[in-house]
Amino acid sequence: MIPEKQVICYKTIGETELTADVYLPEGASKPMPLFFYIHSGGWIDGKADEVLVNFTELSERLFADGVALVTIRYRFALNGMDYHGPITDSIDALRYFYDRADEFGFDRDRLFIGGASAGGHLTLTTAFAQSTFGSDPTHPIIRPRALIDMCGPVNFLQHGPVRSQKNSDELLRNFIGGPDEEFAERAAEARPITYVRQYPADQLMPIIAVHGTLDELVNIDQPHCLQSAYAEAGAPFEMVTVENGKHSFRALEGYPPPSLSYPEIQDKVYRFLRTYVY
Repeated sequence: MIPEKQVICYKTIGETELTADVYLPEGASKPMPLFFYIHSGGWIDGKADEVLVNFTELSERLFADGVALVTIRYRFALNGMDYHGPITDSIDALRYFYDRADEFGFDRDRLFIGGASAGGHLTLTTAFAQSTFGSDPTHPIIRPRALIDMCGPVNFLQHGPVRSQKNSDELLRNFIGGPDEEFAERAAEARPITYVRQYPADQLMPIIAVHGTLDELVNIDQPHCLQSAYAEAGAPFEMVTVENGKHSFRALEGYPPPSLSYPEIQDKVYRFLRTYVY
């Protein structure tokens, strides 16, 4: 059962209010674990409620366990906005709810972040790049208990090849912005692996990464560089490979069905969270 939604403004920029949807399970013991979710959409689109639509089984199981959900809206990379906007907004939203955890009944020590595609990228930068982005450079670093990366890009300097190369390149170039001669420098600043490699090895948060081998937008090698960095550090990392899965983990015409169904993928994520969060 989906709890009643509260819409909260976490940040105002000029006349624009950026909001988040907050779901507090009725009767849950407080303080509650918190699932902080960042939606997909190529950084140019997307809806805050996608986790309830696309990952229904996972959401329902978490609510039944007394886990709260916050899913945010952020500025899109449109009309001159580049990667700074979405990353900064995601970090600012996390800080807003972390600082007000007592008001909402959240458990700061059982906070975890997840997202799909562009939201997977923003999950990783929100966790690891807080010292570079965010509106308040003095805010203490927030260390989530665990991270869920579903088909998110990790290294923009090695992002191909994929079947929809033109679409992938256009989304990336739009997101990075700036002149061509600055692309490599800006892409390095926007990519999660830059910050993962700089993070103290003993503080790396457990990650579960889910990726389809036939992903048409984000190459299957993307999560492998995360996996390698974690292996070198000896940190917990679970790789879930969906054989024959597209970017959405769905089937591709002409190929065998994906090795894992949507419910099976969600079950693996749920079991990961039960191991590392609560």
